[in-house]
Amino acid sequence: QEAAITGSAYPLRATDWIFPALRETGVSLWRGTTVQELVCQLIGNAGDVLIGRQMPMHFSDRKVNSVAWSSVIGTQLVHAMGAAWAAKIQKKDDVMVGYIGDGGTSSSDFHAALNFAAVKQAPVVFFCQNNQWAISVPLSEQTVSSSIAIKAAAYGMRGVRVDGNDLLAVISVMREAVERARSGGGPTFVEALTFRMGGHSSSDDPTRYRDPELVKTWEKRDPLARFGAFLGSKGLLKDADIE
Repeated sequence: QEAAITGSAYPLRATDWIFPALRETGVSLWRGTTVQELVCQLIGNAGDVLIGRQMPMHFSDRKVNSVAWSSVIGTQLVHAMGAAWAAKIQKKDDVMVGYIGDGGTSSSDFHAALNFAAVKQAPVVFFCQNNQWAISVPLSEQTVSSSIAIKAAAYGMRGVRVDGNDLLAVISVMREAVERARSGGGPTFVEALTFRMGGHSSSDDPTRYRDPELVKTWEKRDPLARFGAFLGSKGLLKDADIE
């Protein structure tokens, strides 16, 4: 899911705020968090920037405006919406990004956040990493809508579906959404279609509920391989560089 994560972070300013869900630690890395800081937080040593006040992996980083998240599904969208409304009241041009997975779109906070943001025309982008599995529940059992992005229409905001494994496509869509929010054009909902290659967690065995052939299909769409091939075709990346 690297293209969706990095692509969504690319167009943001340092003064913008992010409200991550489960799989967006890479956004903090892009914005300046170090790998060492991540490891220190995971093992809870003296280098933990959160000084022991969060669960392992529930990472946040004040210096890059990354707000702490919880395992309660969907709550971060309401926080992102509220912060965006505050920015509008204070006449700041900061943009908030609230992240969510496909499973989280079934939560009541998803409805509350999108509806309120549209009514207030808040400068927020809601970014959904649709990796098609909410633990063992497939997308087909989450919704019968033709997409998740189409749900935005009911709230009166723009909804966009993008190939979440295409880094340049994600950057393009996200840049447009961020510029719209910053210029007073209101919120956007972005659905990045991607795939969860492994288990939901270390205690999850996806082979019990998922066809292995599906995984093989998505292996061919690996965003790292795709972007690497693109850079190679432009003469910007050589085998020696990769080594």
